[in-house]
Amino acid sequence: MSILAVVVQPDRRSVGELHTTRALNLHEKQVDGIGQVDELLATAARHGVVARGLLLEPMADAGVELIVGIERDPSFGPCVIVGLGGVFTEVLDDVALRLAPVTQAVAMAMIDELRGARLLDGARGGPPVDKEAVAGLIVDLSRLAVDRGDLFEVDLNPVIASADGAVAVDGLVVLAGPPLGSVAHG
Repeated sequence: MSILAVVVQPDRRSVGELHTTRALNLHEKQVDGIGQVDELLATAARHGVVARGLLLEPMADAGVELIVGIERDPSFGPCVIVGLGGVFTEVLDDVALRLAPVTQAVAMAMIDELRGARLLDGARGGPPVDKEAVAGLIVDLSRLAVDRGDLFEVDLNPVIASADGAVAVDGLVVLAGPPLGSVAHG
């Protein structure tokens, strides 16, 4: 299993410092052993980057990139979407939308109605993805949207769907209400 290492800088003060870690290849680096972790930290120190630690995460296997998300519509309430993810989200606009919550059967129908659904079935000799796992993620997220009224939006993109399941590798959660840390004035 490959591991992705990201230098953690909780006291980073500017976007410029983030660009510095990326330019030095310290932002994300695949590591296979403790020696490479030591090397990564030493490189950071040599360039004046204060590393408070490393975030180590397993690399996702190759698969089909999807978007799975929820949004709270002011008129209809919580909705759930699934579609082709990654760069295809905005380019192809291939999504299916339903009111939450949804059942496993409805989630499977959402997946099958995508114009790019054949990619999930193993197009061009690739292995088919575990569509039941993707549908399970859709169901779980739709239930979360119903159970948690404070969720305004959840965007999991990309979700890597493969024969072994579905893994969200990036996500955004937006809570309803005032921004975090704001003080209500009355």
